[in-house]
Amino acid sequence: MPNKPDWFYNEWQQVGLDFEDQQQVSDYDTRQGSDPDADQKLIEQLGIRPGQTLIDLGCGTGSFAIAAARHGAQVHAVDVSKTMLKHIERQCNHQNIQSVSLHHSGFLTYDHKGQADWIISRYAYAEGYFIGRSKCYETDAG
Repeated sequence: MPNKPDWFYNEWQQVGLDFEDQQQVSDYDTRQGSDPDADQKLIEQLGIRPGQTLIDLGCGTGSFAIAAARHGAQVHAVDVSKTMLKHIERQCNHQNIQSVSLHHSGFLTYDHKGQADWIISRYAYAEGYFIGRSKCYETDAG
């Protein structure tokens, strides 16, 4: 979208915490209450199956993206923070997970190629986004 109107939201501008700061990223999961058991329970509740494609918009440190990949999904982790994406890359390398593709993009600029079975966004709703796609759910966490 080359000629954006003045009111167009700048998704690259940090709001609140600076998620390019390594310390903020390190503290993120504790602050957000990330819970691997809750991630697994949500995967089961939604019926995400091995081989399905999942897009995690505003993926943060990738706790849900990594859990879905461990479950067998092909995951596209999307975030505007390069530091968050580097964190996910380190986690995937450490756990030998190869089914997570990282995308430095946002809600408004991510351009997925192909089909997706699931589109999920959990904690990024705090920024005021709403995505209306099939099989997209808002969880109790946000």
